[in-house]
Amino acid sequence: MKENNGLFTVKRLLRKVFPAVAALFCTVILSACGATVNTTLDANADFKGTRTITAVLSSGDLNEYVKGGADVIEKVVKKYIPDNVEYKKKLDENSLTYTFTFSFNDLDDYRDKVDKIINSRREKEFAPEITYENLDNPFRKEVYLKENFNSIDLIYWLKYGLKKENVVNRDSDSDWFESGSSKIIIDGKEYDSSDKLKVDKTETNSPDRVDVITYINANGTVDRDFRFRFSAKSMQKFAENSVDLDNYFGTLSAGAAVEKQEDESGTTTFDVKVSGIAPEAVNAATAEVMHDDAAAFTLGVSGYTSAGTEDKDAYDVKFKISELVSGSYYTKNTIYCNYYFPGNVDNIEDEDTNTYTYYGTDNDDKTYYYFENRALEDGAAHILCYGWKVSFDKVSAELAFSGDKPELAVNMYIPADLMEAAKTPVKTKIEKAMPEGAKFDEIQSEDGAYTVFKADMKGGTSEDVATRYKQFIYNYSGLKTECSFSFEKGHSGSPFVTFCAYNAVFDMSGLSGGQPVSIVYNKTPGEKIFITENCSFIADPEQTDDGVYTGTSDSRVRFCAVTESVNIVGIIVCVIIVLSAIVLIIIAAANAKSWIALAKTAAAAVPKVSMPSVPSAPAASTGAPKAAPVEKASIAEENTAASADSDDEEEFI
Repeated sequence: MKENNGLFTVKRLLRKVFPAVAALFCTVILSACGATVNTTLDANADFKGTRTITAVLSSGDLNEYVKGGADVIEKVVKKYIPDNVEYKKKLDENSLTYTFTFSFNDLDDYRDKVDKIINSRREKEFAPEITYENLDNPFRKEVYLKENFNSIDLIYWLKYGLKKENVVNRDSDSDWFESGSSKIIIDGKEYDSSDKLKVDKTETNSPDRVDVITYINANGTVDRDFRFRFSAKSMQKFAENSVDLDNYFGTLSAGAAVEKQEDESGTTTFDVKVSGIAPEAVNAATAEVMHDDAAAFTLGVSGYTSAGTEDKDAYDVKFKISELVSGSYYTKNTIYCNYYFPGNVDNIEDEDTNTYTYYGTDNDDKTYYYFENRALEDGAAHILCYGWKVSFDKVSAELAFSGDKPELAVNMYIPADLMEAAKTPVKTKIEKAMPEGAKFDEIQSEDGAYTVFKADMKGGTSEDVATRYKQFIYNYSGLKTECSFSFEKGHSGSPFVTFCAYNAVFDMSGLSGGQPVSIVYNKTPGEKIFITENCSFIADPEQTDDGVYTGTSDSRVRFCAVTESVNIVGIIVCVIIVLSAIVLIIIAAANAKSWIALAKTAAAAVPKVSMPSVPSAPAASTGAPKAAPVEKASIAEENTAASADSDDEEEFI
């Protein structure tokens, strides 16, 4: 039983091993027949050089398998060889050797010639891929070459011709050529390779991360920041190799400013910045800093839509960016391209967009968009499109009351140097939003920093002004809003003072985006204002102008105030009364003397009445009468009374 098991095991092993051994034997035997193809690529650092393919056919194979010998092969070579390939033939008693050579001026020329040679006789086109880098700088010392074809592919035309002319006397010509040695010489240094050329000799001390940060400014200019980050370990290696990065980055670009930062972890960041340049100048700056002559950047800015009443959600501006930049001088890793805009933007669909972007926030919570810069097919640029709804730098409202009639105007501020491609659609959008009866105006701020679009709702009743404002906000933003005004006159108990209560409620979110707004209340002369507790208005600590009262509010404005002012009508009435009293006193004083004289005249005209004599009583002694003493006493009293009357008259006067 054990012997049977052992025999069974051996048989099973032979059945599995024998086919593989037989296949290997056939391969060796057959591979010994035909031409051996060797190749050498010899180029300088700029990839200018020659490619040589050598096909060696032994005399035995030549005599056994080639009908007509070397002369027939010569005819095939002359008939089918591509135009840009030269050849030499050597025939001796041992072998027939053909050496095929083509030269090239640079990598692009090499790619072009390889493509034509490989596809010169193919029915199905083959796409050769060639990657080459040769760097010798402080960050990368590297020779890298990789191809997706071998030397036999480069003489496919010969294989095709031999079969077409029925030269090879074999059942199969698929293995007529076999790969031999492959050698690469770059800038005089030799590297061994497989049949598909490949060499990867690298010594790097690259940045840990490279960012190309682009700021699109409101005025249409561009700031670009090239940011290189190095770990503490990398910085130590540079120091050991006597590489001065401060000097390198400091002298990298004459038109750039360089900032160096170090954090607690030992990471060092170099920021190479160019500021306020035209979009057309970005290419040159990028090529200089990144050592990338193929760098390409374009910025298209245009009004995206009329963005008026017919389309509330439309973008005001479209940014179209085309970017092609390589960080291969510094690193083989992906670099990150970051874009900041004047305001919040969104990705928009565009027929040319070919790059998916991400978004993030920086330390200041500013939103930016970025993509990982990997090469597109055929070295195509990355194309990105963004839509921008222009937001106002600030929004203010001017409020006033003339009795029970309110006045309301809205001011919208944008930078005075804002790019015209953004300013024009915003202005058009506001003009289209103006309701009937309102007035649009464009002015400059006093400091010249802003262009101010003013929408004046003009005067009229409270209902008129409120209706215009609500219609304007809806036309501009598509938002339904609130607006109302009320007025109530109070009594102070004094004819000289008037109290009035004003209330205004209106929502400015459609213009400010929910941000706080400024309020200017235009006072009447001599008016005092008191803000009530239920008001959203916060007065400025210092009021510099007696004619206005300023402050801020959240976007939903609730202006509730009581004003104290002089009652002009009451003052006028009091003045009239006082003046009338004064006039009467003056008249009385002017006519007092004539009144006294008249009184005297009237008194003089009154006749004097003499008292009748009273007989005296008879004297007791003599019996004779005594009349004189009584009459004298009456006269004396009358004179005394008259004198008293005269004194009273003088005292009145």
